[in-house]
Amino acid sequence: LDMTANREHSLAPQTVHMLKAIDKPVQITFFHDRGMRETVELYEQIASQNDKISLQLFDPMLNPSQAKMRGVEFPGTSLMESEGRKLTVNGPTETDIANGILRVTQGKKQMACFTDGHGEPDPFSLESHDHTEGEAGHAHGLETKVVAHENHGMAKARNALEAMNYQVEKVALMKSGTDLSRCSVLIVIGPALPFLPAEIKIVDQFLTNGGNALFLIDPFVKTGLEPVLRKYSIVL
Repeated sequence: LDMTANREHSLAPQTVHMLKAIDKPVQITFFHDRGMRETVELYEQIASQNDKISLQLFDPMLNPSQAKMRGVEFPGTSLMESEGRKLTVNGPTETDIANGILRVTQGKKQMACFTDGHGEPDPFSLESHDHTEGEAGHAHGLETKVVAHENHGMAKARNALEAMNYQVEKVALMKSGTDLSRCSVLIVIGPALPFLPAEIKIVDQFLTNGGNALFLIDPFVKTGLEPVLRKYSIVL
């Protein structure tokens, strides 16, 4: 029984709804150690929501042959299979596990379209920025070197979307033949340059046709999209 006021030991309603809707068999094999009892209980809660989900639990130290047979080296690794699709999940949270189940059971991918050509961060780059750095930290004088800050670029967002069964693409709105109708969501992140009138018209038409979009706009940057957003009562 979960006696906490905010139901912190229970699955989120949206997770329960998703799990009960699964109509394909899902085999989950979770390798854990003795310190992962909470994650084990989370998997057990998830498996109890739908008899289509079967769960096997192994300790790779106590069952080294099972781990070796499946290519698992570390505890905390979950292997998911459904109708020939296979997926490895290493995250311990409810969201990580639920997204893994969603991804392995869905044959069809959704499309996340990132706009390109206006100085937006690249969803295929793990590098956010370069800067010069001295021995004591940031510096702009002598004794400095260029440091590339990796693994905190927009590709981290792309990886998260792909884990949720999205296919990610960059779209150049002015490129001939660009078709936004196949985009499940249009994503506009931090453009440094304004959109051209023809591009604004394409975005406006996509939204008018019922398209979904995410706009992350830096303050005090004129993008040309302001009139389009104002139609939806959004003022930057």
